[in-house]
Amino acid sequence: MLEVTLPVSSNIWLGRLLLQLDPETILIKAASGVATDAGYSLTKRILSRYGLDD
Repeated sequence: MLEVTLPVSSNIWLGRLLLQLDPETILIKAASGVATDAGYSLTKRILSRYGLDD
């Protein structure tokens, strides 16, 4: 297990990062103003864009 601390300036940036990492990556703790579901939210938007959001 690897644990890192990253400054996040954008929920979209965080979502993109989470989508590129291992599917088992988890967000342990988020600062105020950072969406803890950024990866999930971005995934839903991408699937919706391509009509795959059943």
